[in-house]
Amino acid sequence: MGLDVSLVWYDNHTESMERMTKYNNLSEAIWHEMAKGKDYNIPEKLRKEIRKRQAVMATGLGLTENGDEPEERSIRIEIASKKYPNHLFKIGYFRSSYNSAGINTVLRELELPDLYAIFPNDNSEDVKPEWGTALEVAKDLLASMRAVRRGQTKGKKMHISYPQSIEIVIETIKWVLAKPDPEKYVLGWSG
Repeated sequence: MGLDVSLVWYDNHTESMERMTKYNNLSEAIWHEMAKGKDYNIPEKLRKEIRKRQAVMATGLGLTENGDEPEERSIRIEIASKKYPNHLFKIGYFRSSYNSAGINTVLRELELPDLYAIFPNDNSEDVKPEWGTALEVAKDLLASMRAVRRGQTKGKKMHISYPQSIEIVIETIKWVLAKPDPEKYVLGWSG
């Protein structure tokens, strides 16, 4: 799991992952076959030929030329927060959770639960949350963060943007729960 977290709707997550895994494996095989084991230090003409062959293979698998699921089967969600429209977190997108100023790092330094407490994960890139449970954990975390902000926790300080981030996480969860098919929403953790 990694730096950014994105919300994605999948018509069928399992089938999508199977197609994209097959694409990635075949794409890598094409690269190794045509580039003769070289990394990225190859002529541009050969690079274009490889990309063309990969695109043909991708469309043959029912994917876009770039190897992504088409929009009728997969939609990435990223909507400005109603409460904090200029915040780096969005409904469906949680930014930089791991750098030194990232929310997970800051929350751990404050000895508070982080995004993994809200969305438990078995170290896979995609998480199908229990949205109702996630909402309760996020609300409890927000209450703890507000206590820190009010100075009720000695020696701990926090910038206002961090509680706002969790408010947007809560906004995201509520957005998903308002949908007719919340079970089709998956969180993807970038690496």
